[in-house]
Amino acid sequence: GAAHELAPPLSTILLIASELEADVDPSLRSELAAIGDEVHTCRTILDQLAVELGMGHGEAAETVALDRFVTDASPDATIDAEPVPVTVPTRLLAQAIRRLVGNAHDAGAAHVTVHARREADQVRIEVEDDGSGMDPDTLARACEPFFTTKPANEGRGLGLFFVYSLAHQLGGSFRLESSPGHGTRAFLALPCGAA
Repeated sequence: GAAHELAPPLSTILLIASELEADVDPSLRSELAAIGDEVHTCRTILDQLAVELGMGHGEAAETVALDRFVTDASPDATIDAEPVPVTVPTRLLAQAIRRLVGNAHDAGAAHVTVHARREADQVRIEVEDDGSGMDPDTLARACEPFFTTKPANEGRGLGLFFVYSLAHQLGGSFRLESSPGHGTRAFLALPCGAA
């Protein structure tokens, strides 16, 4: 919805900036070019957000061995996964795991462990790290779209939002536990089928 609603005003801003370029003092042209660049950045972010949030619909579930799947999805982590078959949307789940492991490394974690198991009709993924952890205010906002603690131009704040949205879109759940100096634990549960 946001991508759809914001596209027309961004296009208008870009059009006006490009039309002004011919009529303004040459010293201001670099500022107008910067406006154009920032509008293109906004459009790219909105396009990516629209694609990512729409990905949960229509992906066919595949049956995979949970331990092998998690190992392939998170090569930079220690794996503790059951060797059981599960039927899940593999592309989406792999992307969610990669984002959780990537966030852990971005938070300064030297060691990340991914635990994965099947419980009845759910696959449960836990990503545990020994990073810097989050204070209560940061933890409360961590899954908000565009919220990031990374320096400017190093993160868009969509990683945890993607995982949170995916979980709810597919009828699962996602939560975080964290405290400063004690790392973070991310818990993702999604419906699955047994092969």
